[in-house]
Amino acid sequence: MAGQQRQLLVAIDGTGGQTYGRTDTGSGGWDPIDFRRSFVRWIHDHSPIPADNRVYKPGPDLLGAECSGIAKEAIDFVKQKAAAQAGEQVILNLVGYSRGGYLAMNVARFFKDNSSVVVNFLGLFDAVGRTDFGMGPSSDFIPPNVRVAYHAWRDIKAGSRVGFGHSGMIAEAGVIYQHKEFWATHAAMGGMPWSGDEPSPVFKKDAARALTKESDTQGSRDVWTWMSAATRQHGIMA
Repeated sequence: MAGQQRQLLVAIDGTGGQTYGRTDTGSGGWDPIDFRRSFVRWIHDHSPIPADNRVYKPGPDLLGAECSGIAKEAIDFVKQKAAAQAGEQVILNLVGYSRGGYLAMNVARFFKDNSSVVVNFLGLFDAVGRTDFGMGPSSDFIPPNVRVAYHAWRDIKAGSRVGFGHSGMIAEAGVIYQHKEFWATHAAMGGMPWSGDEPSPVFKKDAARALTKESDTQGSRDVWTWMSAATRQHGIMA
């Protein structure tokens, strides 16, 4: 693999990251999750990749209006770093949660025909579409220029965010792809268990299978154990 100085990391978080700590969000009383605890943020902040070669992008607001702008900023960051390499390849790594996972996946797709950008790693935490990429062709499939992809997604039977369809469940030919399903809420999949995505009431009737705060916290730990091992294996985390 190329030297560490040419490694890049783009980390894109999920819905709510743009509005954390604000009271003027117009969200009808919705309390933004503390994304300082998110898995995507943790990976960015603790990666051995040099600080000037990594970028963290908070996710969009509830309506997703910032999605195309977030995608453009991520793409421009990679373009700038690639241009500075004087013809040498850069090694791009991406992680994303929820809508941020969809954006990360399609940032990878944007560079599909760009030989100066090698997409080494794509780590997805419960990626969902529900947005407009706005920066060229997009897809719910992991693109073929990704070397290795991991996707941790929630078991829909847990009853959390049942209206959110999954994205990135299928990888195109050539991708080394691993995925795993977890018994956890959508928020727990991003590192913030029991913080607003509790199961719908109908899913709480089966007491033997209903999620609790304790089981959701354990599910979140399991997600991190699985994905953090992958990031360490591929040099994204020390």
